This record gives sequence, structure tokens and C-alpha cells, in this order.
Amino acid sequence: MQLVGNQDKLPVLMKEVAERLGSNQWMSTQETAYGLCAFGKVVKSYKGKTARYTLTKNGNSTTNTFTEILEQNSYGNVTKNNEWKVENTGEQVLFVRLINTGTPSSTTLEDKANKLSMTVNYYDAANKKVEGDEFQFGRDYTVYITVKNLSNITKINNLALTTFFPAGCEIQNERMTGGSSSNPATYEDIRDDKIFTYFDLGTEQTKEFSYTFTTSFKGKYLHPGVLCEAMYDASTQALKAGKIIEIK
Repeated sequence: MQLVGNQDKLPVLMKEVAERLGSNQWMSTQETAYGLCAFGKVVKSYKGKTARYTLTKNGNSTTNTFTEILEQNSYGNVTKNNEWKVENTGEQVLFVRLINTGTPSSTTLEDKANKLSMTVNYYDAANKKVEGDEFQFGRDYTVYITVKNLSNITKINNLALTTFFPAGCEIQNERMTGGSSSNPATYEDIRDDKIFTYFDLGTEQTKEFSYTFTTSFKGKYLHPGVLCEAMYDASTQALKAGKIIEIK
């Protein structure tokens, strides 16, 4: 539409492409690239033209203009209750996005699973299962994660397991002490606060992964939980929701 100069249908198609790119629906690398290239050519043609908008934040209004393709502003800390309003006062089409960052006081996620089943259990050094949300300070614990493919027909390739650890814990990396992992993974990426594990599952196959960590700092921490999903199919996933844990 941009090449043939059809400006009437162009905004409608741009909105469809933007919604698809911003959705949780899986797209291949080629689809994403072509979508971004097409969108970029249209947006580039508007560079240099003045866009104008009025932003009202908690009753206080400011008028802004810009000529670049993108404008990004930081508004610092916000209060608990906020009311924002953006009004396009110019002739250019605006796509607005509000991004919030911070640490939640608690997690509101719930367990869910589709095409996979997953169990997560914690054991102490004496192989006693941890019940509840309390851990002893200065102890070693091991998390056991079991993932199963529920299909008796389809193999699931390229699964990514993300195991998060609370801020008060330190992951024990066996590679740092000359050891190696015995987990049935294609690849493991061990970070400071999480571990990425990549693997495949045959039909009705089950795999178990275990990781040891030390409770190094006392306090209450948000445990983000454990997530397993297919890298190229977002509908195939299993989530164990996070919770608040205490190291005493």
C-alpha cells in the first residue's frame, strides 16, 4: 500500500501488523522480519513530519511535539494510584505504549499447563522434602523438576525450561568445581539467578532435572517460579507460579 500510494488502507493494515507483532501468537523469524521491514518502510516515510500530543498525568497536562519516528520519555516514580490520558492533537497517527517496571510485592500468577505436565519439589541435604515456604539459612537444597510430554502421538522439540531462584540463594555450578551436569539436557545455561535448560521430549516421555543451591542470606524473598515452554510454539507450556519464601 505504501508503494502504490494507497493512504486510505495503509493505517488499517499498519494496525493489523502492529497487533500481530505485539501479540503472544507465535511467528517465525521470517514472518517477524518481513513484518518489521514492511512496518519500518511506512514509518520511515513519516520521519520529519511533526507529531503533537497532550499528556495528562493525574490531572496535570503537558503538550509535546516531535519529528522523529520514535519518542520515549521517562516519568520517574509513580504513585500507587495513577490516571493517564494521551490525546493526539496533531495530524500524524500515534502508537502509544506505557511501560512500567518494578518489583511486585507478591506474585499473582497461577499454575497452568498445556500439552505438558510439570512438578517442582525441593529437598534438603538429608533428602527430606521441604514442606511449606521456609528454608534454613546456610543450608544446601536441591530442586527437582519433572517434565512430561502428555501426547502419545507428537514429539516436542526445542523445549526451554527456565528455573528461577530467589535473590537470597546462590546456585551451585558444578562446572566451576571441575564437575559436570548429569541432567538429560541438550544444553544448559547457568546464570547468577536462573538456569536455562534446553531439551526435547518424545511421546509420553518424562525427564527430570535437578539443581542445588545454598540459602546464603536471611530474609523474605519473591520466588519467581519455574516455566517450561516450547521455543517455537507458545501454546505448549507449563508454569509453576512463584511465591514468597523465607530464609530463617
